[in-house]
Amino acid sequence: MNRTALVILCVLPFFSLFAENRVLLDFTITTNADSDNVAKTECVYDQRGNRILSTEYKWNEENNNWEIIAKNYFTYDDSNHMTLEAYYKWDSTQDSLGIAKREYAFDQSGNRTLYAEYKWDSSKHLWGSKSETEYDVKGQKTLSANYKWDSQYYCWVVTSKSEFAYDELGNDTLTIQYEWSRKHRALFGVWKRVCSYDNNGNKTLNARYKWNQENSSWIGVYKTETAYNANNKAIIEQKVQLE
Repeated sequence: MNRTALVILCVLPFFSLFAENRVLLDFTITTNADSDNVAKTECVYDQRGNRILSTEYKWNEENNNWEIIAKNYFTYDDSNHMTLEAYYKWDSTQDSLGIAKREYAFDQSGNRTLYAEYKWDSSKHLWGSKSETEYDVKGQKTLSANYKWDSQYYCWVVTSKSEFAYDELGNDTLTIQYEWSRKHRALFGVWKRVCSYDNNGNKTLNARYKWNQENSSWIGVYKTETAYNANNKAIIEQKVQLE
């Protein structure tokens, strides 16, 4: 079956759906070789040109009308970052069913601080994942956390977390990695790295630690100390295994 596409562009008022008085609406209608309707896609855009709604239809020959098969929603913040994607499909009874949803958030500098994804399986069970990130005033990442959706308790459960610290020059001085313990239902440290620098920004210390759950303390794994000459060339490097 040969298919052709007919595209119609028009501007229509949508007072009931949008605060703006006018939005751009475009249609794409697909027909077969006999010029019979097959499918239609309808998209709505805001005044900045962002797509905020798309609707897919199929032609019902028996009822001689268009039937919705899917709808997708999109939202944006004042800086034009997409903050929401939501996807739905329609079943044979024309009831909507969620497929997937993604949420985003950004700080004032444009750094993404939130990414969350939700999905529904065929049994309408919800599952998802989420990541959160924090930044300091210089735009340096200070926290990263990952979560999964607990469908039994209907809440987010953290699976891992990382913390970061920096000196005044922006050199990383501390990194700590945590992971979720199913047995204890709590976050525990996995490893830690500590670094220090001289006044010229040369790394003078690089130490790594691991977490001892029995003693609830950090245990040294290794330590590397480095000294530099007046030309910032490493002249002494000593690595000590601490385990």
